[in-house]
Amino acid sequence: MSEAENNSLGEMFKAIGVNPCTDDYKVIGGCGVVVILFSRGNHLVLSKRLKFDTGDPGTLVPFEPLKLKLDERQALAYRLHSNNLKINEIAMILGVGSSTVSNDVRLGRDASLKTLDA
Repeated sequence: MSEAENNSLGEMFKAIGVNPCTDDYKVIGGCGVVVILFSRGNHLVLSKRLKFDTGDPGTLVPFEPLKLKLDERQALAYRLHSNNLKINEIAMILGVGSSTVSNDVRLGRDASLKTLDA
């Protein structure tokens, strides 16, 4: 990892309030979105949902999945699943339940297949 990449990662953690030396954390993501789950000594799990800014791919901005249109959420769920993310990981990214993600993946796949057939 280059020094610039290391600084960017350190700055990202600092900006969202995660101390990578003392907090436990897990990063899950794909398709331009990421969720960072972290806990501190009190075991309170917090999460930050972020996406890469389309205008500046090196910049992370807040990701608000509940503002996605239904078809956008379904397409994203399908793309994340196609990239080998698990249903529960996609649920964490999208802020919805696992059963919703399962339905979204199926409906996103069906919509993708319809697009290919057209």
